[in-house]
Amino acid sequence: MLYLQMVTEAITALKERGGSSTYAIAKFIGDKYKSDLPPSFKKKLNVQLRNLSSSGKITKVKGSY
Repeated sequence: MLYLQMVTEAITALKERGGSSTYAIAKFIGDKYKSDLPPSFKKKLNVQLRNLSSSGKITKVKGSY
C-alpha cells in the first residue's frame, strides 16, 4: 500500500480538528498495518510526509497535516 493512501486514511480516520500530528499518524499506521511495515517505517513516513507536503498532495499547518 502506498504511503499516500495510508496517510490520507489515517488523517480522515483520526478526524482531528486542527490536523493530525506526525506521531498520531505514525501510531495509527503502525497499529493498523503492523505486519506489512518495515521496522524503520517511522523514518520513511517522515520523509514521505515531507515529500507529500512539498508536492502539495497534503497540507501542513503548524506541525500537523
